[in-house]
Amino acid sequence: MLQPYQAELGQGNVVRPEQIDQLIIGQTPEQVTFILGSPLLTGEQTQVRWVYPIYDSATGFSNLIIYFSAGRVANIEQN
Repeated sequence: MLQPYQAELGQGNVVRPEQIDQLIIGQTPEQVTFILGSPLLTGEQTQVRWVYPIYDSATGFSNLIIYFSAGRVANIEQN
């Protein structure tokens, strides 16, 4: 049976471990964007929480969550 063509749509950036290693507390949003690209999701207030997908061949997808306070990285979590 014929199937309709489905184009792949790139959404967000998948983060690599070597990129995560470059993140440090105190970086600006501009520095984070330079390292990781644009976030997949942001919090209600764009400068508070950014979410990036992470892919690991052993565990699958998870999220990298970067929290900002006063315009700087305040916390970095993986879940």
